[in-house]
Amino acid sequence: MFFGRNELENIKFDALDKLLISLFEKKLGQLDAKTRAIIKELNQARLEFVDACNKFEKLDVEPYTEDIRFANVNFIKGQKELYATALLRIISKMSLEADDAVYYNRYRLVLSNVDETTNEILKANAHFKLVMYCYSSYIGNFKRSFSAIGRFREALRHELDSKSKEALEYAKLKEQITRLNLQVEELETLNHNINALKEVLNSKDKGMAGKDEEELSESLSIKKTELSKLNDELSKLSERISVLTIPLERPSKKLDHLSPRKKPLYYFIANPVKHISNETEYNEFVVLVNELKEAVDKRTIEIKNRAGTISLIYALLNSDLYNIINTFKLLQQKRSEVGDEIKSLEIIFEGIKKGKDTSNEIIRDMATTEERVKEITKLITSTKSTIETMFSSYYRKSISIIL
Repeated sequence: MFFGRNELENIKFDALDKLLISLFEKKLGQLDAKTRAIIKELNQARLEFVDACNKFEKLDVEPYTEDIRFANVNFIKGQKELYATALLRIISKMSLEADDAVYYNRYRLVLSNVDETTNEILKANAHFKLVMYCYSSYIGNFKRSFSAIGRFREALRHELDSKSKEALEYAKLKEQITRLNLQVEELETLNHNINALKEVLNSKDKGMAGKDEEELSESLSIKKTELSKLNDELSKLSERISVLTIPLERPSKKLDHLSPRKKPLYYFIANPVKHISNETEYNEFVVLVNELKEAVDKRTIEIKNRAGTISLIYALLNSDLYNIINTFKLLQQKRSEVGDEIKSLEIIFEGIKKGKDTSNEIIRDMATTEERVKEITKLITSTKSTIETMFSSYYRKSISIIL
């Protein structure tokens, strides 16, 4: 009476993504304003770092060499120029912009880019230790601006992590909406195939059959192109997952040998797609990867390239592997569905080419397709109900999805 009611709203299924983004960003509150302010500070620190690089590159003073035996002043000066050039190249790649419909995801991409840049700068510092020592009196601006970049980076991370629960809710609901879209698309294809089968079965007009053959040939070509693109996307994701995990197989075995546990890290590293199927398993995996980082950092386990291994671990932790795996699995599902559609179309196509002499086979195909229609309809109903419940639970939004 006093607070009103959360009235049920009818929403078309193709408008769910837009509604989700709107509700998610509303729930994030002042995050956008806070993160924009931090990125503004980050950009200022980046400009100061660039300025420090330019000044250091132009610096024309003798290096400090009193504590260095057999010091080659010209070599050190040459290294100074290379160091400044390397830093300018690295900082130039630190983009503070990203392309995504959801601003939370954009800021996550920015944070990942800043993490990558700071790691590259630390590598450069390690490589040019001699320059840093010999010009230690002139790198104060470097230190201050780099420290500021690190400070604002962590501030950005803190703000994003403070909304991790909301982001996880968004990701879960987004996954269900994607699943619904795939299911609706499959249902439309199945109904189209049934209609085509009926036309083939009932039509006595050879001209019509020829028309159907042309349309089916075009549909087959489109579906095969779609399958090829899905295979390319899956190949790229598989390669990305391998690049993140395979280099850590040996260190993970060393950690597991050091402290045996029910689920060793190598269990996840060797096949993350198979063994990370939910948030709980992913959290277990993250805990183990952090243990590996600590073990490498403290030299608890022997690693030849410690700095490189730590960099690989950071890359893995910052990669959002869970969403990559979920995307991979959804694409696998889509590939399977497209493959089934291609098989169905090929059967129909061959039936037409044989001149309608396979009516019994077509009837069986229709029965199989109709059974799949019933199955996918049930799945759509279930997914639809799940999405409606999640909107109510996460955003207190009562909706009824119209297909």
